[in-house]
Amino acid sequence: MKPLILLLALICSLLFAYCAARAALLSMTHDESTTVLMYASQPWGQIMANEPPSANNHILNSLLVKLFTLGGLHKVLVRLPNLLAGALFLFFACRLVHEEEKRRAWRVAGLALLAFNPYLLEFFGLARGYGLSLAFLMGSLYFASRFVRGPEMRPLAWSLLLAVPGCYSNLTMLNYFLALWAAIIFFPLIRPGALVRKQWLKANGLALLFAVLLSALLFTPVKASLGAGAFYYGGENGFFADTLGSLARHFVNGRRYFGDNTDLILSWAAALLLVSAMVWQVRGRIRGAQAGSGAFFSLILAVMALGTIAQRAWLDTPFLTGRTALIFYPLMSLVVWSLRREAPARAAWAPAALLAANLVANANLVQSQDWWYDRHTESVAGYVAARGQEGQHIRFGASWLFTPTIQYYRQAWNIGYFIGPNMDREVPGGKYFDYYYLHRDDTARLHPDYVPEKQFGAYFLMKLPPEKKEKPGEE
Repeated sequence: MKPLILLLALICSLLFAYCAARAALLSMTHDESTTVLMYASQPWGQIMANEPPSANNHILNSLLVKLFTLGGLHKVLVRLPNLLAGALFLFFACRLVHEEEKRRAWRVAGLALLAFNPYLLEFFGLARGYGLSLAFLMGSLYFASRFVRGPEMRPLAWSLLLAVPGCYSNLTMLNYFLALWAAIIFFPLIRPGALVRKQWLKANGLALLFAVLLSALLFTPVKASLGAGAFYYGGENGFFADTLGSLARHFVNGRRYFGDNTDLILSWAAALLLVSAMVWQVRGRIRGAQAGSGAFFSLILAVMALGTIAQRAWLDTPFLTGRTALIFYPLMSLVVWSLRREAPARAAWAPAALLAANLVANANLVQSQDWWYDRHTESVAGYVAARGQEGQHIRFGASWLFTPTIQYYRQAWNIGYFIGPNMDREVPGGKYFDYYYLHRDDTARLHPDYVPEKQFGAYFLMKLPPEKKEKPGEE
């Protein structure tokens, strides 16, 4: 086996091991637990119909969680579909950079651009549809690059086919599917003569076929979510501030490499690189150079960006932000990577090293960026569970943020003696609970008879001493 293949395989193995370690070690989180308790627990048809309606029901993810947990609710089984999706993402990323570039340094840099994103890697260790959609997106992009080099219909069919389960995993992927179709329509403009009329009609016929399939899968669940007003997550400040800005912020995990303006500087740097790459594609086309996958990906990215802006203007749809904006990241990486063609091989090592350094600086095995508050929830549930026994009920309360995860562990560990917690939006003032878990700033809202039992970071597990409990007949 060639040294380069070994190097890429080693990098991917380390990244996969990191994702696997996070899947095994991190506490379950609010949205994951909600998936298990509210969606994956429903009958198959009800999951597919999105009943009860919620944008939090990532349908393919919920179906796979239900399948993988038929033998038990262990958190690794819950997260296994997305962990396997991480392997698929890395496989297609390696294949793409290997086939698109001959120079070793730029292959490594391409893989680094695609995979050395600590925020992106998080979702391959969490039971959410984002990891699944990113894996299918990467597969679709790989086959799209093969179609551009051909062009042949078989890779295009695979590209469209993989986009379908991507959309079924995360509805924001519809932006990609429609942009891919638009790129197919306008492909003869960026490479004249590449498709004869018969091939062009066949390519669009394939796109239409998969669009019909996707419509059949998504009509009922999307209608249910629209009726419930479930599509509310996102930003209102613009594509640059919300989409690019949030991607930059999560990429560095809020670190201030350049002071208070780090996010803004990184956003402008990304925007300038993307515009430069697109201008370079146009300039090459004017000079008669053959358009490659960089031009095709640039077109997809431009249509996606303009599409989200148009949706905001016409439909008042929020801008994609944070985890919903991640579908832009692989395309942005590939568009920027297309600038490599005019750069010497030695220029690849610097960005690869910087990306690796940022990944190492932000790697962790204790929490996720979006659900950081659940860092200690598994430990808290285990601590309280160890203090009870069958036949002796423990009334366990918690702030609403932690309730789904505590309920998950109650079910996964088969703890029959837990009573609660409820979805308390406000801290109760009475003495109903034996234990109550909440942020340290909220402890004063509890009844004064509660005392600190154990601290978990910025959170306290409060206990009501037995002698302070209300006796029968007391109010």
